[in-house]
Amino acid sequence: MRGKPFTLLVDIPLKPGWADEFMALFNEVFEAMKVEETFISATALRGAEDPDTILLCENWIDRENFMSVQLKRPYRHRYEARLPELLRSPRKLSFFEPIRPRPIAVFGERRIPPTISNGKSASVYQCDSGVKFRLPPPAHPSARVQPSRGVASSSGL
Repeated sequence: MRGKPFTLLVDIPLKPGWADEFMALFNEVFEAMKVEETFISATALRGAEDPDTILLCENWIDRENFMSVQLKRPYRHRYEARLPELLRSPRKLSFFEPIRPRPIAVFGERRIPPTISNGKSASVYQCDSGVKFRLPPPAHPSARVQPSRGVASSSGL
């Protein structure tokens, strides 16, 4: 696998009352894309003040591959065809690159949002709620998980 990791945030303003139908449609895409080689993880969030706004947070490797290959996969066709009818305004895509070598995750009483993963990560964790998630192996030898405090961290950051 070549390319650098990136995060894609997709702000999806839906017409009122269409969030559940949107998520049913997008779950098909989630299930298909989780086996892609350059896929890392994805989370869907619903707006607290506006439940008809969905924010997708997708983590991938290789932006060039994402733009030229992943966005054109057949499993996206039905989603892309239906989306214009569900939107109240155009969706907004924003690309980000990591500035921290490893994500921070909190364990114990706090909950981690449900995330799907391609299963290629090294460490599997399970929250109290039963949700399983994966963290990639440390990018730097000093990165570690501190189980006594329950926080994944990197030294010096």
